[in-house]
Amino acid sequence: MKESRNNHWSQFWAHGHMTSLPRSLENNYEGEFAQFWAQQFSALGEGSAILDVCSGNGAIALLAARHSRSRSKKLQIMATDAADISPEALKAHRPEWAATLDLIRFIPNTRLETLTLLEDSVDLCVSQFGFEYSDWSKTSDVLYRLVRSGGCFAMICHAQDSSLARTVEKNLSELDTVCQLVAFADQDKLATDPQARRNFLFHLKDAVDEINRLFLIDRQSSLLADSGMLLEKILKRCVIDFSTGMQQFVQFRSDSEMSRGTVADLASVIDRFRAQDCWYQPLIDSGFELTFKGEICFLENEKAGDALVFSKPK
Repeated sequence: MKESRNNHWSQFWAHGHMTSLPRSLENNYEGEFAQFWAQQFSALGEGSAILDVCSGNGAIALLAARHSRSRSKKLQIMATDAADISPEALKAHRPEWAATLDLIRFIPNTRLETLTLLEDSVDLCVSQFGFEYSDWSKTSDVLYRLVRSGGCFAMICHAQDSSLARTVEKNLSELDTVCQLVAFADQDKLATDPQARRNFLFHLKDAVDEINRLFLIDRQSSLLADSGMLLEKILKRCVIDFSTGMQQFVQFRSDSEMSRGTVADLASVIDRFRAQDCWYQPLIDSGFELTFKGEICFLENEKAGDALVFSKPK
């Protein structure tokens, strides 16, 4: 990940999200996601080493840790990400997970391309909606070096024919609009200048009206509905308590920019998929053998992504 990308993902994970789909999967991946990972973990022996790459807050590592505790396998579990992930911050959001999180060794601020763990040290490398964001050629070679002979790299990745991919361009366009509409306010002047405050309220009202107008055109847009509702509440708060309302506005603007960054990254991944006949060919070129490919479905049996397993020959 590039540094600018790290920033908005660091912000995203700092919110305490466990998955990259927090609206649908707040606590962790479940359904066919969880079933796939349970199958991978069940094939491991006592003391096996698992590495969750591009891990975010370690959703798959956490599933592995729960599997390890429930079956007394004593798996060695690591999770690494280019973002500034913090298990201590996550514990603050999710104190009930503290004991399980303690079973995971987190390696933050580390791009997969530069990961320097020991060669042939991992039995199972895993990734959920992460590996595809990396430099495929470089990271394929890194994973092949890390995985032991007879070991595997398993991932669930985005797919260009998934329900999420079909809406990514629309979501990005809406986020562009929202970010542009709230790109105003000189905070220094607002602290002391009454006219600046009046101008701010005027622009905020315009933003609310425009988002609501766009929602009337597309009533299926939950993003526009939520944005309009939140900004309307912020506008009312500004009238009653300007300082508090302004803080809420700054947070809204920051969160919108963060969301735009994460969605733009996904759009870029989908574009890269479309430009390749077989985007995961670098993994095969590095020496892995593709041993499984299937689809993962979730809400209302919609395709959520592809499941792939690559084995390193003995």
